[in-house]
Parts: sequence; structure tokens; C-alpha cells
Amino acid sequence: MLFITPRERDVLQLLAAGTARQTIADRLGMSDRELDESLLPALFTRLDATCESDAVAAATRRGLLAPGESTVLIADPWRSTSVLAGL
Repeated sequence: MLFITPRERDVLQLLAAGTARQTIADRLGMSDRELDESLLPALFTRLDATCESDAVAAATRRGLLAPGESTVLIADPWRSTSVLAGL
């Protein structure tokens, strides 16, 4: 079974919800560069994906995301972990 980090799961959930890369980076408190050059390429490699939609589809097939899963990330600068609220 493939395991992903909580941060990678946050990214996948936001991608599944149709969130733009810039918004994802802002919500996760990271730079666009960090997202584009580090986190996404590593995630794509793990999921054998070439783009965001491939990654979401692969994660769904592998049970890492529920079909139709959508979330809202609530930014909390005082905590070191992400807070996700399902819709």
C-alpha cells in the first residue's frame, strides 16, 4: 500500500476540489516554488502521475481519496498542522 504524508493529502484534497496551485501554496503557507519544484513532483512520482488530474485519479483508485472528496483548508498560523474541514 502507498502511504502519503498529511501535507500531500492536503494538496490532493485541494487539487480534487479544483483549487489553483497559487491558492494551494498560500493556504499551506508555502511558496509557489516549493509546491511546484518539490512537493508536487515528489507526489506525482509516488502516484505515477504526470499532472494534477492524474494524481487525483491515482489517489482515488488507491483509496487515498474518497470519490468526490472535497475539503476546505482552514489556515491556522498558530498550529504546525493543517486543519481540514469536510464539506
